[in-house]
Amino acid sequence: MPWKGGWLGPMLPLAVTAGITAILQLAVGRLVPETPILTLRNIPVEPIALVMLLPLLALASAVATARDARRFVVGCLLAIGGWFVIFYPNIAALPLPYTMVNTYQGLLPTYVYTFQWPVSTVDRNVTGPSLLSTGPVLLLVSLAVLVVVLAYSTYSWRVALAERAARGAGLRLRIDSREGRDGPAG
Repeated sequence: MPWKGGWLGPMLPLAVTAGITAILQLAVGRLVPETPILTLRNIPVEPIALVMLLPLLALASAVATARDARRFVVGCLLAIGGWFVIFYPNIAALPLPYTMVNTYQGLLPTYVYTFQWPVSTVDRNVTGPSLLSTGPVLLLVSLAVLVVVLAYSTYSWRVALAERAARGAGLRLRIDSREGRDGPAG
């Protein structure tokens, strides 16, 4: 028998337990009527998030003081990802009672769909702002200045790194202005 000697032997009780649990869950879902047990309205999610902050701070302290924090964080992220895919109602099609549909939004980073895509009644057939008005021109000028400053600072940083590397190698750099190229001083 193949399940006695290999990895299948220890997994068999887990598979049987999972199968029995799935069958019982389907039976309870079919036989028990959907009656509201708890009716809550207008639940603010911020207090729930603040309460959840306390155990998360304990987890963060465990991560910060762990010996191999990177491996610990990778394991936690894998567990969080699996939990998210299995129990997130919009991905797993997990049925929730009508009164508790939005309660998970205090625990998961999500938004209400009506907030994301509201119906707009604004008339869209109006002329837009001019492309060459003062706002877009000022934005273009400030972005151009930013690009020039970043390009110069990157150039200066690379020159400083090259000089440091040359000093470490025992060379002196000189700038040959007649030929327009850098080279080691002879």
